[in-house]
Amino acid sequence: MASTEPSSKILYTLLFLASSGASIGYSAVWSEAAILAERLPEGRYVSICLFILFNISNGLALLYCLISLKTKSASACQLITCLGLSSISSTVLGFFWNQTLKIRETQISLTAWCCILIIFTTASLHSVAAPLFCWRLRASNSITAVLAGEWFGLVIGHVMIIGQKIEKCGQKQKEIVKLNSTLLKDSRTDTLRFNVNLYMFLTAALTVVGGIAIILATNLKCLSKYYEDNRRESVLILDDDSIRHTTPRKQKKPRETPKLLLLLIISFWSKFVNDGPLSSVLSPASCPYLFFSTKTLIVGTIGSPSACFLAMLLLRLLPPRSKMASFISLPCLGTILLAYFVALAAFSSRSAVDSALFTGSGQILTSVAWATVACLLEYGRGGVFLFCRKLSMKYLIFVVLASLLGRIMGSYSFLEDFTVCRLYNTNKKALC
Repeated sequence: MASTEPSSKILYTLLFLASSGASIGYSAVWSEAAILAERLPEGRYVSICLFILFNISNGLALLYCLISLKTKSASACQLITCLGLSSISSTVLGFFWNQTLKIRETQISLTAWCCILIIFTTASLHSVAAPLFCWRLRASNSITAVLAGEWFGLVIGHVMIIGQKIEKCGQKQKEIVKLNSTLLKDSRTDTLRFNVNLYMFLTAALTVVGGIAIILATNLKCLSKYYEDNRRESVLILDDDSIRHTTPRKQKKPRETPKLLLLLIISFWSKFVNDGPLSSVLSPASCPYLFFSTKTLIVGTIGSPSACFLAMLLLRLLPPRSKMASFISLPCLGTILLAYFVALAAFSSRSAVDSALFTGSGQILTSVAWATVACLLEYGRGGVFLFCRKLSMKYLIFVVLASLLGRIMGSYSFLEDFTVCRLYNTNKKALC
């Protein structure tokens, strides 16, 4: 037993690195969305452009998901190709993100949009191919692979925190002399000026590490015993007279359709909330809100990965008998908490600047609630994968399909008319 422990630790490490994959680039682009909206010539239309590219990439992922219904497999070459394209696009975006071309007397950031489209497309394809690739792993290893998909967002969040501190240390406090509205607005925007070049280079490096991890995980012979063959094969039975092959008798299975439909709804809802309302404050449509509270930007970046970590701990600690009930009850609890805080925001007579939820201890309360809601919903998503893994690959593809549909519906929250920021009203007009 002692000889298997190092191999198990190596496998967990490789799955941790490989499963983050192309989602790093997706998180990086949305984290820099406010800066892109400020510096690119498209300006306020950056949010709409990102929304269109995001849905194009998800449409391609839906097509790939439907094709997978026939093939029912995903090879390591597909994952490595996605990671390679994402790393190359992130590198090019780091060099030329602010370069523009003049087309019909209009400045267009053609290079940036092409790179962002490739990054979004590879992230969407990776989100489909990674669960199919990890389906043949054992349950304890595959759940690590699924929930580790956003863990590298913690690294990105820490880079943002460090960048914010460096930017604040380098500022000269000229705004102390005059505190008119113009200087106050400029000082708020300065806190969001991170180094986009280094940010994208770091993203490309982490993506390359994920590709190397996939190559090692598929080629190391010492790790082959951690993989399972899920195909229905004939069973070899030894008799005294002869050796013959027989197939196992088919056992009647209980109907799993109602339970599966319920878990599909949970998968759709968790993706809709986590990639929609909870992430919409990172969009350029919420820029005035972000300029007031940079803490919300940081919480939005590290909240979802932290929730994935907490969800995996819950899946590890809870006994098997109580897991099925928790798959349903905990996401419902997260939905109730989310509805409560949205109601507080919608019926508040104050603006977000004056709201008690975003001043002092209210920011801590909101941050904890955000992470809690994301954790409970991510727990449901991990539970759906764990349950469908006991069935066939076809059910898992339906789960991935439901997650993609939830992501597409949630992406509407990034538009200015649907952003969470518009829930905060003043007596005269809406804040955003």
